[in-house]
Amino acid sequence: MEISIWVITIIAVAIGFYFLGFLCEKYLRFKLIKKTKLKIKQAEEKAKKLLMLQKLMENLKQHKFDKKWIMN
Repeated sequence: MEISIWVITIIAVAIGFYFLGFLCEKYLRFKLIKKTKLKIKQAEEKAKKLLMLQKLMENLKQHKFDKKWIMN
């Protein structure tokens, strides 16, 4: 009878560790996905800002060209 209690205890502890590992894996995967989505969002915002800056620079160059053209 004593041996079966120890066997049941060891099996229960093993199942507990397995379940704990499963939860840790899910948590870390969720955390990684959340961090990745945040980095993607930040990269998109940065790309939008750079695109706006590029358009602004093109407009300024065009404006300078127009000014020189008018002066000549």
